[in-house]
Amino acid sequence: MVRLFSERLAFPIALAACLLVGLTSSLLRKPPTPPLFEEITVGGGPLEPLALIAPEEVEPGVEIDFSKLRGMESFLFEEGESAIVYLGAYRIRAVHVHGEGGEILVALELEEGEPGKAILIRNLQPRLELHALIACEEGVRVKPLLKVVERGKLLEISGKARGVDKVEVYAYRAPEDFNASIGPSPKLYVTESSVVGGEYRVRMDLSGGPYTRRGRPLLEVNRTLVVYAYCTYALIDLQNVSNTRIRVDLECATQPPSREG
Repeated sequence: MVRLFSERLAFPIALAACLLVGLTSSLLRKPPTPPLFEEITVGGGPLEPLALIAPEEVEPGVEIDFSKLRGMESFLFEEGESAIVYLGAYRIRAVHVHGEGGEILVALELEEGEPGKAILIRNLQPRLELHALIACEEGVRVKPLLKVVERGKLLEISGKARGVDKVEVYAYRAPEDFNASIGPSPKLYVTESSVVGGEYRVRMDLSGGPYTRRGRPLLEVNRTLVVYAYCTYALIDLQNVSNTRIRVDLECATQPPSREG
């Protein structure tokens, strides 16, 4: 559901090489303990791996229908949450763990397998990152799956969204800097969410990217969020936010313009 810029930009192309170097060096010392996970089955899902926010109760041995998880897709998770890592058309061949400076990087080496396999990770620990290593014609494709943010540093905005198919979030320095007649600036884009069943959910790392040209987290500099649909928007002042879970409902009276042509 949520496609964050950080899923694409926070992990450089050289990550695969860094993983190999880190994993090799970790052999010379005691490796960090990987997170415990349970194998579960999720039926009817896509072919690509992805992470989802786990329901409060997951019964062992009971297959979960992916349709019941739609809208729970996420890259960012908060400390203490549980995640379902759906493996798509793959299975786990090996698990590599590398830790340094309090961070834990887990790489799932995947190979082709029967669709429907997944793992449940409970009580996620902060500063954990999970990636999939998938063999392809070019060598190894690295797909970031999830990142765990310290408790209190993950902001989630959710709500109803009628008449739209997606919701975007932009960060401005002040409310008056946003001109609704022109629309939001792509340079200030933070994240977006598809609308599933009339609901949307966006998550942001208050201590992380996107970053300004000077390398500072954008949300530390620009404190006005614009929750934007094509014909309506809402403003949120981060200076006055005391709750990291905010509900904002959006409604458009007209349908979005056609994107054909």
